[in-house]
Amino acid sequence: MAELRIHSDISLKLGDREFEEIRKLIWQETGIYLGKQKKSLVISRLAKRLRTLGVKTFKGYLEVLKKDWQHEFSLFIDALTTNYSYFFRENRHLELLKTMVIPCFNSEKKLYCWSAGCATGEEPYSIAITIMEALGPELRKWDLKIYATDISSSALAIARRGIYKMEKVENASPHILKKYFLKGRGKWEGCVKVKDEVRKLVVFKKINLLDPKEITLRFHLIFCRNVLIYFNSETRRKVLENLKRRLKPGGFLFLGHSETLPIDEKGFSFIEPSAYRLQEQKDERWS
Repeated sequence: MAELRIHSDISLKLGDREFEEIRKLIWQETGIYLGKQKKSLVISRLAKRLRTLGVKTFKGYLEVLKKDWQHEFSLFIDALTTNYSYFFRENRHLELLKTMVIPCFNSEKKLYCWSAGCATGEEPYSIAITIMEALGPELRKWDLKIYATDISSSALAIARRGIYKMEKVENASPHILKKYFLKGRGKWEGCVKVKDEVRKLVVFKKINLLDPKEITLRFHLIFCRNVLIYFNSETRRKVLENLKRRLKPGGFLFLGHSETLPIDEKGFSFIEPSAYRLQEQKDERWS
């Protein structure tokens, strides 16, 4: 039985039965797979919720969770999900956005992007800034939509606010910082705020990738980076199928640098590691 001491006089123990119930709940509702070695992580992530609620055992917390499902489950998910990100992360994909994706759709002047698993918003704002830099004044001639979704309500709240510590923009050049961010003063010293002209380009929504029925658009580009690593193989296939259905033929899919499509995944052309393109549908009436 794993135990975590959170104060000198308080310790939390997580029994195997309660741990298995927590693993089952988060997998059924989100598809996130928690390995059996993650018990200590679960204790540390949920400890704050138990303290806040004045609950002394995980058995008691699970009872609260079931009684107040609609409210508490959102906080349960927020506690157990990882929302680490920063601006211009894995910048190679943003280079491909400028040099390959935008030119592919230049004739129709339409670009719909989806940041699936956007965490606290650094990725979709990086996408928006990259497009603004690439198109310049031509941007107003384009039909541009950027959707950003996550399952964490707290992460989305941070994303919508658009305020970040300076360390989150370390990869941004002085030109980008000056053009697209405001520097904080007073109590906001050491922080930056994304300018309104960037923020207005991004629409944030709370979406579960296992059931993204609210996403009705088909996209030219989907970023789903460092998300699939939290799913088992069965769930990864379900999520990939949901992404594929919402990708236009000829559209691009960018995964995290350590993620790949399954070997038997059909319909995608390989561009380079973690970058793929959905093949155009052939008209079988002609050869």
